[in-house]
Amino acid sequence: MRISDLITEDNIEIAAELSDKDEAIERLIRLQRDSGGIRDMDSFRHAVNERENQGSTAMSGRIAIPYARCHDLASPRITVVTVKDGVPFNAPDKRPVRLIFLIAGDKDTDEHLMLRTRLQRLLLDTDFTARLIASSSKEEFIALIKEREDRRFPVSTRPLNPLYDCSKFLNKNNKKKRRRLPRLFHRKKRDG
Repeated sequence: MRISDLITEDNIEIAAELSDKDEAIERLIRLQRDSGGIRDMDSFRHAVNERENQGSTAMSGRIAIPYARCHDLASPRITVVTVKDGVPFNAPDKRPVRLIFLIAGDKDTDEHLMLRTRLQRLLLDTDFTARLIASSSKEEFIALIKEREDRRFPVSTRPLNPLYDCSKFLNKNNKKKRRRLPRLFHRKKRDG
């Protein structure tokens, strides 16, 4: 699953004027609801706040990536807010956060954690993060994410592991191909 596929113009707000962490989380949750993500705002708000109480999801570099699971989602959702002057978010570097991604994940999977890890890898580059924060439009923000993700995590057209695509070896009418089956798929001979 790609981050650029989950971020649309409907779930981004650029240069928001927010005063604190709670207001920022509330804005992100409303974006989730308004873009067709979550329906039960109260339970999702509770889940996000519960996760934040365990420890801040802010990172150094003026970034925060709060996340929580939601029972009424079919697939993960991401909302984004860039904050004009930044908000205090209990970051390790004590600086106000200017870029906040909220990831809502399905209760039954851990896809949201994989998305968070991928997002963290993208945001390690401080120049890239600064460009995202300075974005003047939603289109520019999305284009930056897509370009960076395509460069950092290119989409491969090759199969993941050709050894596991054994259908070409299992043709019963072609014994020559069948003999080329990798050793781990041969049946063991029984003694006796």
